[in-house]
Amino acid sequence: MGSGNRALGDRSGRNQFDVTQEDMAAIRKQLETQVSVRTKYEIGKNGAIAELKHCPHCNSSSGYFRKVRISGESEFRYNFDGTDAINEHLHDSLDYIEQKTLFCVECKQPIGTAK
Repeated sequence: MGSGNRALGDRSGRNQFDVTQEDMAAIRKQLETQVSVRTKYEIGKNGAIAELKHCPHCNSSSGYFRKVRISGESEFRYNFDGTDAINEHLHDSLDYIEQKTLFCVECKQPIGTAK
């Protein structure tokens, strides 16, 4: 067997923890881009991002989403013949907590924050 500190398939002699200056510069640039994109755009009171018409990552115009945590308990009602009854109340007892980060619908990358 070969040396235990080399990454599988890596024949350069570098191990998986060796990071070059070029690697660090690329990582730093990617992080700066993500941070600036996240903080640059904020949604307004009407839910629109006025200055953003498409995703800055993939150029999609499909829109954005916010993740939401849903907790609680509800009941799903049935008629005695087994069909679904009217369940308008289904969400009334659930708690919804929307997260602040906005994500592109297509590429799922973060594109902004909610106020």
